[in-house]
Amino acid sequence: MPLIRYIGRAAKTLALTFLFDWTQIIRHPIGSLTTLIVYPLTSGLMVVVSVGFRLIGRFKKQTEQHPKMFDEVEQELVNTAGDFLQSSFGLAYDKITKITHHNDYADARYIRPSFNIDVAEFLLVLSALMYEREEPPSGEYSSNDGELDRNTDYIREKAHHWGLEFKSLSELGTSASPFCGAFWDPHKNFVVIAFKGTTPTDFAEWIVDASIMRTDGRTQLFGEVHEGFYRMLFGNEKKGRSKLIESYSYRNILKNLLGIISTINGGKINVWVTGHSLGSALASLFYARLMRSPADLPDDCILRDAYIYGTPCIGNGEFAINFSSLCNTPSNRFNTCWRVIDDKDIVCNVPVGFDDLEVLQYVSDNYIFDYAHVGEAIRLFQDGRKPKTEVAGLLEEREEGNVEISDDVDDDEEKYRFVPAFLKDHFTFSYLRAIKKARPYFPSSKKTKELYKEPQPVPICLNNDQVDNNVKKAV
Repeated sequence: MPLIRYIGRAAKTLALTFLFDWTQIIRHPIGSLTTLIVYPLTSGLMVVVSVGFRLIGRFKKQTEQHPKMFDEVEQELVNTAGDFLQSSFGLAYDKITKITHHNDYADARYIRPSFNIDVAEFLLVLSALMYEREEPPSGEYSSNDGELDRNTDYIREKAHHWGLEFKSLSELGTSASPFCGAFWDPHKNFVVIAFKGTTPTDFAEWIVDASIMRTDGRTQLFGEVHEGFYRMLFGNEKKGRSKLIESYSYRNILKNLLGIISTINGGKINVWVTGHSLGSALASLFYARLMRSPADLPDDCILRDAYIYGTPCIGNGEFAINFSSLCNTPSNRFNTCWRVIDDKDIVCNVPVGFDDLEVLQYVSDNYIFDYAHVGEAIRLFQDGRKPKTEVAGLLEEREEGNVEISDDVDDDEEKYRFVPAFLKDHFTFSYLRAIKKARPYFPSSKKTKELYKEPQPVPICLNNDQVDNNVKKAV
């Protein structure tokens, strides 16, 4: 039973934390007290949630309809985003390491961020579409990766409507609804690997989200990682083994991706990663592994960027620092994980942690809230305010003000009219509205592609090693 296993792991983590370092009670009294409170509290909360799900399950009816947001997607968005997704922008990659990089430090194209608002909207739609897998009569999905593509008729139907193909890649080792799939255009050289997020009515997924105990991630990644997320991708591996021979989700994803690559007409295939909520956490770990070992990808694949939405913290400070290091190794590497945040979305603030690297260096490894985000954050707002980001040169110079967009409340939003903003801002329809309102602050795909067409000299002001980000905004 998932609940019993969860309580057992929480109790084991709590006991081992103090058994091997009892002195932290004296050295870190606040952190120790927090640990003693949080684990029993979350276990009790999961018991209450479990009872609630059992009661609701007795009255549950299958009356849900597919969101209207998919019917409102314009083909122009699909085409524009698709053109950007397949553009290589003159990037190269090492045939052995497969690290995506540029070859010219004197080319101004590569000091500009490659974030694209059309891609952000399109990949959000694909992340949202991953939720639309039909629930089987038994209520449980097959955890066998040999039985893929069941219950995905609606997803494939919508993908075909937009000129795309869809295939499931892995059930992620669970009979719950999370899974991984791929979208691609047979006539364009890109593949989008997407992970499904948390279904609010699936208790098994709540257990995964609540497994805030960290596990040693160094066998596949680095640092310590959220245990629930890590196990879905890499299984319950045995630490210290020199070579893992078991089949696990990450390996199955790559194996099934190989079959897709062979059907695409083109040269180098651009691989993008996306997901929302739980899906964004899994996408982050998947992307982190590819950043560490891009040679895992099939031949002729180029790792591009990740666009993730509503992302919780997934690892400790060491994990975040190592991820940042990979983004800059080598220094001409051209990969970015774009972490999109919708206004007050509370999921982006859990588990509680510290993003300030100066603070993280003083946080104990055993501290329960030693969590940090990864990637470049872009915070959007529901009222159309100018987005916030620390990435220089990303936003257009524009006066702040309300962006005209229809405020008509559709059926998808009507159901959540009385839901608090910190919860409602986590839903995909809220992210879609925020992206549409933020559009005027970002360059269009046409303008972005124009920037990357021809080599451009770096302005003299940027040749100064002491230049700060305020100067770079002038580029």
